[in-house]
Amino acid sequence: MMVIKKVIKMEGGIVAINPSPEQQARAVLKEYGFERSMPVPIEEICKKLGIQVLQARFKDNNISGMIRRMDDGHAIIYVNRNQTPARQRFTTAHELGHFLLHLKDTDKEGLIERGDIQERYRRDGDHSPEEREANRFAAALLMPDSVIRELGDVYPVEILAEFLAVSPEALEIRLRNA
Repeated sequence: MMVIKKVIKMEGGIVAINPSPEQQARAVLKEYGFERSMPVPIEEICKKLGIQVLQARFKDNNISGMIRRMDDGHAIIYVNRNQTPARQRFTTAHELGHFLLHLKDTDKEGLIERGDIQERYRRDGDHSPEEREANRFAAALLMPDSVIRELGDVYPVEILAEFLAVSPEALEIRLRNA
């Protein structure tokens, strides 16, 4: 397995080498000025990074999405058009996490597809490090720490989930892990 060293600037001029998925998500929000923009405009972030987001039909409706990095460096995220908008947003953020954490610095075309290798990329049971990292990135991007700390105890899960445009289930997991 290739180890990719990444360096990002954090608050206060601190440099993080091999940042965690959560640090990477915070850096993306800060870089594009979306730290306090709720719901986080995930498709706008993708656009700024040169990533196209398209809705697609999959033969297997359990496939939430996939990302493909092209030879020229740009990427396309495909999300399952039959899933809820909240699920599509999380999938988009998840696939963006794959791009930033696992594909961006590779020198070859890459493909990460849920369902391509059934046991490895199923959303209902995947425990690979890459999938966990992409989930952590997506959760931190769409449900930032600052918002969770400020509002997590103030509003019911359903209201806060609607405000963040995520599913109540995703928010409950984020609240438990925050």
